[in-house]
Amino acid sequence: MWRKIADLARTLVSFGETLQQNRADIKELKREVRELTLAVQLLMLEVQHHRENEAHEREKMALRLENELLKFEKRLPRPKGGAPRARKGAFHILSHQPSPPAPASLLHAPPVPGQPRKHGSGAAAPKPAG
Repeated sequence: MWRKIADLARTLVSFGETLQQNRADIKELKREVRELTLAVQLLMLEVQHHRENEAHEREKMALRLENELLKFEKRLPRPKGGAPRARKGAFHILSHQPSPPAPASLLHAPPVPGQPRKHGSGAAAPKPAG
């Protein structure tokens, strides 16, 4: 019977030590959670700041592009007749640009066998035998 009481006392002491260790572990985990929460909040603020900076940069680039288009528009010759052009804004230039010239390969049809070439080295194509 004394042995059972001694075992019970040892078990209670062991439970007390385990309880104290668990409470210390919980305190440490709570501290770590607070630190991680703060770190996540700081990261969220940094990401938001980065997004705002990127939006401002995009806006500045768009304004620079518009300024360059306006400068280009001022360099264009005035239409014949001396009347000033109606200003539609800088972006209308893009829609009124003439098409670039077609490549030379598209302007000339391929040579027809048996007919002399019109352009090039000046040598006539060989005549078919027959």
